[in-house]
Amino acid sequence: IWGDRPGVIDLRDTSGVVVSFDLACPDARSCVVQSAQVMGDSIWVSITDSDPDDPYNDIRSRVLGASRSSGAVKEYLSLQGTATVMSAGRGADGVLYAYLTGTQPEDRRLITIANGDIRVLESGVAGFRLSDDGRFLAVSFSNPQAGQPSRFEVTDLVDRTTNSLQTPSINAGPAAWSPDGRYLIVNEQWEDQTAWIIDPWSDSADPIASTNVFLDGACFVNQRTIAHRTWNVGYGQGNAEPGVIR
Repeated sequence: IWGDRPGVIDLRDTSGVVVSFDLACPDARSCVVQSAQVMGDSIWVSITDSDPDDPYNDIRSRVLGASRSSGAVKEYLSLQGTATVMSAGRGADGVLYAYLTGTQPEDRRLITIANGDIRVLESGVAGFRLSDDGRFLAVSFSNPQAGQPSRFEVTDLVDRTTNSLQTPSINAGPAAWSPDGRYLIVNEQWEDQTAWIIDPWSDSADPIASTNVFLDGACFVNQRTIAHRTWNVGYGQGNAEPGVIR
């Protein structure tokens, strides 16, 4: 996103660049891509613009949808100010969901965008994740009000059913759904850089047996296979040692 092609994302396969998306970063600003999620033909990209002289001062946040087949890019949300859109995606219900963060726990919100209207769906959110087909939605609340437990809420946006799970008092967030929506990878979001797998439909947030030894960044290769790295970098300790992905 810097250099001679600022604000450009290249979509690649094994043969090289398939299509490029120009995210229209203004010349006088620095642009940071917070996340990009592939959902069917669309790539949902969350971007923040900041002053190059003050990179921690966000000026604007945007959500763009890019078509993998045509290369067309459409802007769905543009917010002026310090709120940061961390991730976004369209659910199977046709609604666009986006996760915003701020300086206070209550500023971390899950919003919906439908027919041009923005609505706050939840506050005090620690993270959210849509499945790649948009059917399943996971939302974590790891900074609840005093006396309230940390929890996850998972929703089937087709059947309109919701399940709520209490979690240990840790800052955890949903990372990735299995393709069939049966399992969910959960990331510890402080400094441990660990991940584990839960069955969110079982009424328990306990890790599935032998799945609590992963590092964050793990992903599903298929419905029952996980890829994960075997190396880590201690906080402030420099470069990682060579490792493998299993």
